[in-house]
Amino acid sequence: MLLITNEWIDIIDINGKIAIRRTNGDKGTYDIIDNELKINWEKWGLETFEKKKNIYYNCNNGNNNIFEIKLESKYYNGIYIFDINTEEVKYQNNFIGKYFFKENNLYIIWKNKGLEIFKQLYYGKIFTSTSFGKIIQDTKKKEIKIIAIVFPQFHEIPENNKFWGNGFTEWTLLKKIPRIVNNEIIKQPHEDIGYFNLNNYEHRKYMRILANKFNIYGF
Repeated sequence: MLLITNEWIDIIDINGKIAIRRTNGDKGTYDIIDNELKINWEKWGLETFEKKKNIYYNCNNGNNNIFEIKLESKYYNGIYIFDINTEEVKYQNNFIGKYFFKENNLYIIWKNKGLEIFKQLYYGKIFTSTSFGKIIQDTKKKEIKIIAIVFPQFHEIPENNKFWGNGFTEWTLLKKIPRIVNNEIIKQPHEDIGYFNLNNYEHRKYMRILANKFNIYGF
């Protein structure tokens, strides 16, 4: 089954009563009643999709017949508008064509230049017709993994405690810095992360949950 949401496009494989996203292995139990597909994802909870023209979609953008995809080629890139009812794709009334999906590939027959085939990048709504797309076809072997660079902050050692005091970290000094210094805004920790301490298992677990949410492979 091909699923389309505001954030991603993917195929789900069915194994008994389990739905599995092909690109990243997310799993959930599912039910299909008439033209409605409901998946209760293990990580993300319940999500409902409506079937139209063999596509299951959940696009809560005020117009459930419209979704967007970023397309890139050697010559252009931009956000294109797709209409489920008309099976038409367009960009600022300049590029217009008809589209269809086959597996995870997107096929567009442009009015002015004929067929163009796009391959999906990452887990989102980015498709490319460049040669780079061919490199990542085998997602299990050649998938690009997102790695976040994280300032390692503080690892407790006796010497550090002796000279600076127990539990001293870079945050100890940074918390005292004014918000604005020499007319420059001093960046504060992001509100979703806060003053983290890598010695705290619960906070490391929270970072893992954040990483899973945003498809970050590691740190």
